[in-house]
Amino acid sequence: MSKRHAGKNEKKDEIMNSSDAADVMSWESNNAGRLVIWAIRLWTQGRARNLPVAPALRVAFSRANIPQAVAVFERFMLAMDNGLCRDIRVNRICNNQPTPDEVLLVEILERIQARDCRGARDGMACLFTCEGCQRVYEQLDQLTAMMRDANLMISGADLDCRKNTGKMENPASARLVH
Repeated sequence: MSKRHAGKNEKKDEIMNSSDAADVMSWESNNAGRLVIWAIRLWTQGRARNLPVAPALRVAFSRANIPQAVAVFERFMLAMDNGLCRDIRVNRICNNQPTPDEVLLVEILERIQARDCRGARDGMACLFTCEGCQRVYEQLDQLTAMMRDANLMISGADLDCRKNTGKMENPASARLVH
C-alpha cells in the first residue's frame, strides 16, 4: 500500500484515536457495507501513518455484534495489500462519498455473502492477481459469513450516500492503496 500522507498539516492521530474513530462511525454500525468501507479506510490510513487501528476496529465491530471479525478483517486487508494487481482508490474516513473501487469491493462482498461465487470472482479479477483472488476470497468468505450470522446483510444500497449528497468527490481526499 502506498505510504503517501493525505496532508502534512493533519494531526497524526486525528482519526486513529479509538474512541473518536468509533464516534465517527457510530452511524455505520447497522450498515454492513458502510462498516466495511469505514474499516478499510481506517486500516489504510493507520497503515500509512504507522498507527494502531485494532482498538477502533474492535469498538466498531463490537458495536455491530461481530467482535470476532477483527482478526479476519485484518487478514483480509493483508491479503488485499499483497494481492492487488493495481492501485485502488480509498477515500479518507471522513469523506461520505465512496470511490468506484470502494463500491466494487462492496459489490464483491455482497456477492460472496449471497454465495454468488462466480459473480464475486468476476469482480475480484478487476482488482487482484490470481493468487491474490484466492487469498482475499477466503478471508471475505469468513468475514461475510460472520456478518450473515449477525444478520448484517451487505447490499450495494448500503452506499446510497452517493445519491443523497450533491458533493463531488474531492480528488485530494482520495488515497491510493497498493
